[in-house]
Amino acid sequence: TTVDPDVDVGLYTSISVDSSGKPRISYYNYLYGYSHLKYATYETSWSTQTIDPYGFAGYYASMVLDSSDYPHISYYDGYPNFNLKYASWNGNSWDIQIVDSNENIGQYTSLALDSLKNPHISYYDEKKKNLKYSKWNGSSWITVIADPNVDVGLYTSLKIDSSDTPQI
Repeated sequence: TTVDPDVDVGLYTSISVDSSGKPRISYYNYLYGYSHLKYATYETSWSTQTIDPYGFAGYYASMVLDSSDYPHISYYDGYPNFNLKYASWNGNSWDIQIVDSNENIGQYTSLALDSLKNPHISYYDEKKKNLKYSKWNGSSWITVIADPNVDVGLYTSLKIDSSDTPQI
């Protein structure tokens, strides 16, 4: 089935299945020289919406659903911003935050939620060429270099264990 009939759509997909067994997909839409982070849901037919229409947002998306089936998405916002962003659905609208914004940072994201629904994100810092990790502590983002070696951190994968400890 066709999820989104737009042209040049569907890169950097991330899919989750909600508690009713219905698919949810986040993805990148490159359209006429601009790109957008988009989100698709399926009830009886596909419905799509643009989450972040500014710049070149939506590269390397990683999505999870929380226990309320609300989506959380980490992604890279390319030209002209070049930073890591996080979007979450609050039940009425999308909340979008800049997580890390230090020039060419936030590629190859992987997102997981802890037991309190706080997001944790692993990602690549293109400028310093290392692996970084950020977590929301309830009021702000805490960011550390997870591995300071050069040329590490591409294609990260993050999971949170039963003790809320990140595993990358």
